[in-house]
Amino acid sequence: MFHAETDELLNSYSLESHKREIIDKLGLFFEENFTLDIDEATDTLSSNTSLKNYQNFISYLSSLGKTQEDSEKFFKELVEVCKANDVIIRLSIGKVFSKISNPDLFDNYIRQESRVAYLDTQILLYALCINENYGAQYKMWHE
Repeated sequence: MFHAETDELLNSYSLESHKREIIDKLGLFFEENFTLDIDEATDTLSSNTSLKNYQNFISYLSSLGKTQEDSEKFFKELVEVCKANDVIIRLSIGKVFSKISNPDLFDNYIRQESRVAYLDTQILLYALCINENYGAQYKMWHE
């Protein structure tokens, strides 16, 4: 369904011969924007901006002989196709996640015999209240 809608849109703008490049650049656009979101959430400095990524994509479309207006219109329509069929968006998120996650580090942590676990205060208090006998040895808790 995604490919059919994308093909139809590309044909309407006479860009069908550039499908692979456009889809690759669109995936990169989403990937950079998701990375930017993570950078902002973690207070990491980034040279990318959403506007810069958008301008790069529009510049690419313009380099294919499209006017600025047609490039912007095509981009908006292409994003609408992606909203309806989130294949590219999911692939982009997956790439970003694979960059920020470290499977080897996680695997090493899982294989450790002793691990550090942090308990939220609410969970710890709940556990203490459920197990009344735990505090019986501490007289100050039962007075």
